Amino acid sequence: YAGSAMLVDHFTDTYGLYPHFLNPVFRIIGLSITKFSLVMSLLMAGSFALNFWLLRKTMKNTVLVFAGFLTVVFFPYLSFKLLTIFDCIFSLYPIRYIIPSVLSCLAWLYFTAPTTARYYTTTLVSAAFVLWNPEIGLACFLGWVVTSAYFHSLTTDGNNNIKAIF
Repeated sequence: YAGSAMLVDHFTDTYGLYPHFLNPVFRIIGLSITKFSLVMSLLMAGSFALNFWLLRKTMKNTVLVFAGFLTVVFFPYLSFKLLTIFDCIFSLYPIRYIIPSVLSCLAWLYFTAPTTARYYTTTLVSAAFVLWNPEIGLACFLGWVVTSAYFHSLTTDGNNNIKAIF
């Protein structure tokens, strides 16, 4: 971020404050093109690992799990080759992609075994992702709020309690 202020001046920088979150990492390991690419690669690999984990937890058919995972892994490559010009700034993968990967796993953990700790962890992480990248972070945060409101409005017989949503 080279000392420039982010998320000011009429909100022209929509990449967010992710450099501020990564600053402690780069203070420890140093900052170079190789180290920056390594950190971005690790974030992307972590996102793919979370996607694979969630597919394994939610699907029983192993062939479909691996087919789904291969589409997740090869879509960025094909999208890059077929739809975009050369762009090496990691604007989509992993800066924006890590948000739904992390939050879908946290939400799945909460909805399968709800606890107060999981609820607040998911809420705080989703709120932090609004700062990490506002455009995807806000959409995922609002999705979490709406989904958890719906989840908590369900009664024991499966009906909705509309008052509980509000």
